[in-house]
Amino acid sequence: MNRPDFQREESFDPDLYQRVLAANRLTPRVYEEQRRAEILAQKARFLILESVSLTPEEIAEAEALAKRQASEADKSMAEALAQVKEDLLFQKQQRALSAFKSSLKSKAPIEINREFL
Repeated sequence: MNRPDFQREESFDPDLYQRVLAANRLTPRVYEEQRRAEILAQKARFLILESVSLTPEEIAEAEALAKRQASEADKSMAEALAQVKEDLLFQKQQRALSAFKSSLKSKAPIEINREFL
């Protein structure tokens, strides 16, 4: 555990760990399951974002758009191209994340607890 929340004098303090969890109404088992799930989600997000790149067609589109923006906004072509590529890549990454989340939701089992309705 290298989380600063559970450290005293730069080393893990098991008593502090137990107290912080208890104050948040968590057991070590539940907390550690949540952390594992968070880490797994972060890794999945990172893998998805890193797997997305612009195709040659998208790069050509970015260059055409950058030329227009550079002439309209009095920017250098390099600045405009870098910004357009960054924007296009970000949009594509967000679409990939959204598609991944949608596919997970479609496969998730849904349980309806009628007693809570």
